[in-house]
Amino acid sequence: HIEEGFKDDTNADLFALHKEQLSWGMDIFDEYDAKLTIESAQPFAKAVINSESSILTDALERGHGVGTHCGSEVKGNTVAQLAEAYETNKNYIDQIIGEEKNKGCSGGWEETDYVQAATQAGFAYLDGVVYFAYLAMDVEYRPEQISDEDIRDIYYHDPVILEFSDHIYPRFLEDAQDFVEDADGELVLLNGELGEFSTLSEGRKNCFPNCTLNEEDFQVIYDAIDEANEIRDSNRVAHLYVHIPVKHYDEENEELFRSFLAHMQELQDAGKIEWATQKEVYEAKLS
Repeated sequence: HIEEGFKDDTNADLFALHKEQLSWGMDIFDEYDAKLTIESAQPFAKAVINSESSILTDALERGHGVGTHCGSEVKGNTVAQLAEAYETNKNYIDQIIGEEKNKGCSGGWEETDYVQAATQAGFAYLDGVVYFAYLAMDVEYRPEQISDEDIRDIYYHDPVILEFSDHIYPRFLEDAQDFVEDADGELVLLNGELGEFSTLSEGRKNCFPNCTLNEEDFQVIYDAIDEANEIRDSNRVAHLYVHIPVKHYDEENEELFRSFLAHMQELQDAGKIEWATQKEVYEAKLS
């Protein structure tokens, strides 16, 4: 995620740093036949356009994914207003990689029906699904009838859905009433998020913003893969992913990244996982 709070469009040094970090990340992922999906909010996208940088088009050519990030600037009291806010973010990425390649967005969770709004804006999938997504649902459809206040103050960035045997499957939705797959749904909810890379073993709310990346975080991922493979329906697309903040793409983390990616490569070689971009998972769900 290249976040909405970043100032890439007004700070050339920051933009240069983020490009360097992304290039480093892609380089090391390429070594292990692994894939990233880079999802950008407005500031970084504006900087790419203004500077005519090829960082995101290069990412696609290298086999990585590119999509839109929809954070706190995506708001609306009606579906039409929220759709317009989604579309504003989408248009910047469309200018860079083309509308046909920019199929999805991470975030944009609101009390307003984000499924209908994202669909109207032209998105085909949403990912990065967290507790904020429950705000559009009546209390009866939330875990333990959790309140808006608790979602905003306590659980906001925790992944959903709680039942792991349901959590791992993308699903078609026609609205944000609940997370039950809809036969007539057009938008794909790419569920399966495990959380932020360096927070997996501690839980984000317990350590943010000073969480430490370590092998214990990786073990959470390995355990989730083992569990998913044990319980999954082989006739359905199962999906797991983590959010890796761009700050982690740094040489000081090289040993940790190599340890993680080498183990994941072993799992891929053994047929236990398959790397994919978010768009590729969406396409697999369609098929």
